[in-house]
Amino acid sequence: MSASEAVAAARIREAMKLVEEAQRLLDRAGESISPVRGFSREWSRVTKVYDQVRSCWYRLEYRLQRGCFDLDDAAKASLAGTALSDEAML
Repeated sequence: MSASEAVAAARIREAMKLVEEAQRLLDRAGESISPVRGFSREWSRVTKVYDQVRSCWYRLEYRLQRGCFDLDDAAKASLAGTALSDEAML
């Protein structure tokens, strides 16, 4: 795995952690409004968004496991610039 692929994988894992946090927050939101009379429509909307976010996490996981990813050109240039400045510090 190249350096840019390793950085891309780390970024995907970070995104997955953030998506997991979104899932937890949506779950808490649903739990908060579920017992409130007259909020069944809002609860349904929250659970629908939760399902969409969960699906997003699975898509990220699938693509991470497949290993078909890399950084875009701008991120690669930034990574190369960081490597160059690190070498200059040595």
